[in-house]
Amino acid sequence: MGTSDNLEKWGNNNRDLGLLSLRIVLAAVLLLKGFRFLFHSDELTNVISTYNPTTIAVIFTWFVILADMVGGIFILIGVLTRATCIVQIPILIGAMLLSLETHVLNSSEWLLAFVTFFLIVYLYIYGSGKFSVGYLLLKQAEDEEEEMLHEHDISHRHSVHHHHSSY
Repeated sequence: MGTSDNLEKWGNNNRDLGLLSLRIVLAAVLLLKGFRFLFHSDELTNVISTYNPTTIAVIFTWFVILADMVGGIFILIGVLTRATCIVQIPILIGAMLLSLETHVLNSSEWLLAFVTFFLIVYLYIYGSGKFSVGYLLLKQAEDEEEEMLHEHDISHRHSVHHHHSSY
């Protein structure tokens, strides 16, 4: 068995750990970007206002800040992960396209946006994994549903048994 086979086997066995690691890194990037935009919102507003009226630029700036910060927290804990990714995708595409026109992002920031975009898409496809609040909530709901079905089945059998014994 070669090294690539070993890596593939390890990756398959540790997918959820990899998704957790990815979520931690993406959450850190989004939270750091959110804080940077929070403390330097005028820079983002100025860039956006070259294409939109100032009022829209301010609203959009605060939307990006909120989406980055709340999205970072949601991705970190693994709740509403795919919905958060859907919100982040157009923001990242917009940042990359805007940067190509205005050269607002330096090459390393553009590369970070590019890599973040593909990692967000990957996370959208694969979800948050087992080490997430979303998975725990889903598992809890499935367990409760199974318990209700089991209780219904027992009460149904009891009523059928009681009905047959009354003859």
